[in-house]
Amino acid sequence: MLFKNGNYMEVNTIRCLNQLHQDVECQHCVKNCPGEALVLMNHEIYLIQDNCLGCGLCFSDCPTQVFTSKQWDETTIVADVKEQGAKETQIFCGNHSTPYLAKGEKHKGAIQIPTCLSSISKGAWYEIGLLTEAELRLDECENCPIKSSLERMNLAVETAMEWINASGYTSEFSYIETAEKAKRRKRLQATTSGLRVTSRRDLFLSLMGRDNESDG
Repeated sequence: MLFKNGNYMEVNTIRCLNQLHQDVECQHCVKNCPGEALVLMNHEIYLIQDNCLGCGLCFSDCPTQVFTSKQWDETTIVADVKEQGAKETQIFCGNHSTPYLAKGEKHKGAIQIPTCLSSISKGAWYEIGLLTEAELRLDECENCPIKSSLERMNLAVETAMEWINASGYTSEFSYIETAEKAKRRKRLQATTSGLRVTSRRDLFLSLMGRDNESDG
């Protein structure tokens, strides 16, 4: 996972509601973090890096965008879905070991993000739902240590569906929770998406797992 142990994460505490409003005690991110990696002390959020499982849920869950990253950009996911132009698109998380489409599904789009699907915001799911019928690959989530974050992902997807319907459109999101299709012959590998890349050098460094600021 891209953000495991807090890698590539920036915590902008001045944006936190607890900083903006001293009479507020918001612990939304603290309560929902599956790794118990976030702590609120003296109206300030602290990240315990050793506990961070890298799901990215805090990115999509925080209403004031306290958590950001120079390497993560969910808008590229929407752009990649649009570029593929498929009626149906399967979306895989960064931990998925077989991000491939089965032989009979090669007409579909395929996107793999470097984090958990829970890191995708309601707004991004809304845009994705306008572009394609999304199939979320959850078939390897059963034994995942960040499985609990899927509850928040489900809420984000349901909210996006409500927004789409309110806009006068129809949406279709489905969850693939069994690995039966993954056992078939592999054909098309998913496109890696969600990384913020500004140059070929940045792409190389991101694939090598290096911070592009460390090589000045």
